[in-house]
Amino acid sequence: MSESAVKPAEIGDKETLNREILALVKKEIQDQEIDLTMDTPTDAVAIDSIDIIHVVFNIEERYGCPIDPPSSLEPKTVGDIVNALSDVVLKFRQKAE
Repeated sequence: MSESAVKPAEIGDKETLNREILALVKKEIQDQEIDLTMDTPTDAVAIDSIDIIHVVFNIEERYGCPIDPPSSLEPKTVGDIVNALSDVVLKFRQKAE
């Protein structure tokens, strides 16, 4: 790793990771006033595929983890998105250990 390379962030437990990913999602949504939770229905939030791609890029950069989001994912809640992404990050960490 070169001196200018950014070291990936530590990956905590699933609950911590979910909170961090939820914060990344919150930064990308249009309505910054909404109280975004894991139970927030996706149709109640102005979130689209471009927003999710930005979240994925941020996760890849932050954790040094390549993510190929499942194409079959049809999230009903923000938590569905967050859990799918955190599961990928945690599986990556397990393989790396």
